[in-house]
Order: sequence, then C-alpha cells, then structure tokens
Amino acid sequence: MYIWRRLVSDIEESRQYELQSRYGVLPVTDEALSAENDVTFIQLERFNIRHFLPFGRSLVLKVNEIDIPIRELPSSLEQFSIVQVCDFHIGPWLWKEHVEKVVDKVNDLHPDIVVIVGDLVDLTTDKVLDAIQPLERLTSKKGIFFVGGNHDYYLGDIENLYKHLEETGIKVLSNESVKICRDADDKEESCFYLVGTEDISQGQGLITKQRSGRNFSLTQALVGVDSEMPVVLLTHQPSAAKRAILTDQRFDLILSGHTHGGQFFPVSLVVYLSVPYFYGLYHVKESTYLYVSSGVGFWGIPMRFMAPPEVAVLSLVSDTGSSHAAINRA
Repeated sequence: MYIWRRLVSDIEESRQYELQSRYGVLPVTDEALSAENDVTFIQLERFNIRHFLPFGRSLVLKVNEIDIPIRELPSSLEQFSIVQVCDFHIGPWLWKEHVEKVVDKVNDLHPDIVVIVGDLVDLTTDKVLDAIQPLERLTSKKGIFFVGGNHDYYLGDIENLYKHLEETGIKVLSNESVKICRDADDKEESCFYLVGTEDISQGQGLITKQRSGRNFSLTQALVGVDSEMPVVLLTHQPSAAKRAILTDQRFDLILSGHTHGGQFFPVSLVVYLSVPYFYGLYHVKESTYLYVSSGVGFWGIPMRFMAPPEVAVLSLVSDTGSSHAAINRA
C-alpha cells in the first residue's frame, strides 16, 4: 500500500486520468486511508486491490449494473431490476454494522425484487438475530427472496433460519418457484418465473450436520413452471448452475455466488481452478446468461484482496437478436 501511494504521487494528473479511464485504477487519498476499517484499491479489469480488510468488520461495497437480454421479454418487464446479494457469512467477523450497510446500499437502488443467494450465516439463528435484524428494512416493489447456501446448513439449523426469514417477510424458495409480474393487473403472459433451489450440497454433504433432509432438486423446483415464459433461477453454487445449464429446460438468467470471486489472491487461483464458473457474467447458451456474484462478505480469514464485495443490479431488457449483455461497474 505504501508503494502504491508513492507511485500515485509520482504520476501526473493526465496519467492518473488515463489509468482510471482505461484500467479502473482509483487513486489513493489521505481521506480514504484514514477512514476506519477502510482502504482504497487498484482495479485492473477483474482484479483489484481495494477492500483489503485486515481484521476489520466493515467492507466497502461496489455496485455492478448489468443489462441482461431476454428473448420474448414482455414489454411490461422492460428494465425490471433484480438486485442480488449473497455470501454475507454473518458470524464472528461480520456483524450488524455490515448488514446495515448492505441494506442501505440495496434500498438506495430501489429494486423491483431483491434476491439473497445463500450463505447468509455462519452461526445458528439464535446467535445472529440481532445481526440479521436490518434485513427487515430491505425494500423492493415485488418482494425479497432467499435460497440457502452450503454454510446455512452446516450447523443443522436451517429450519429455524427459514422460519425467521419468512417471519420477517423474506420469501424462502425451497425447490420452488413464484410468478413475478410488474403490475398486479398484468396478464400471465406478461410475467416471469423466479425459481429457487436448495443448495446442491444437500443430500451429498460429507458433514453429518449439513444433511438437513432438504435435498437439491431442479425437478421439484420447476414443477408448474411454464417454459414459454422467461425463467430466472437462483441457486447458490456454480456447480448447481452448471447442472441446470446441461438440461433442456429454459433458463434465461441464472444467479449464483459461493466463490467470493476468490476472496483474496493467491487463494483465488485455487478457487478459479475448482469451480466451473468463477466470477462475473457468462453467456452459457444462446439465450442463457449466468451471473456469479463475488458476494458481500467473507469467510475464514477476515480479508478481501483483489476480489471486492459487490451488490449486483441485473436489469432485464428485450433481446433484439443483436443484443449483448452490458456491464457497468459503478
């Protein structure tokens, strides 16, 4: 970090502008360096050196905005916004303060729906009630939805977690689907299906307490889903996303997490080699996009390095045949 400060101080203003516009490099400021539990970062395309969190409880969140072309998208769903967060890992290192920051960031985006794609907690529900309380403040136009991740099952408390989330107004999608329409008077053909699964670890976990009796099932989740309508799938792990991609079922958009974008270098290299999809947007089929979020928290070692936490905003747009997904990293 000291070397980087010296480097930036030696670069003239025009060169700083070139670095920022071409590579996303953000210069370090004294104000940023003095901020509690916060440091600045260098961003070089996918990798960046911000959000290096040395034993702090606060992470700086970036917002990624992505347009997703959807074939035969009803006009009423144009620019329908889905805000995705995942991988909070609320526990010893990340607590209520960080959850409040995530909630504030999400609410500022005024989403149509919010989806929490697994790994919310690392402790039993009774121990995190205060920390997850800010989730009650989440707002959206058409609902807030949750699917479990592997860590949510580890302590054998998934039923209590699901119950608490439902009581706070968050809909748990346990191998099931819901129909989402922008307006209450929309016809059925002007809606889309939001499908959510249990984590793929369920039924094959090696850790005894992880086996909850709630097995991953795409077949069950898709019961009643009309493939003539757009389908958005929530499933925590990229390996589950790959399984969905290999089916003949229509999926226009799949949202996953789990990888943390590697969380920190050089562990990120190991993660990259161990998962079918690592981080970011993938055009996996002609009409199917997959977005793997880096998540909003961390697990294990309390740090992020070259893998910033994010809130993803995915906007549905009509596929004109020549459309391509567009990412605006804010």
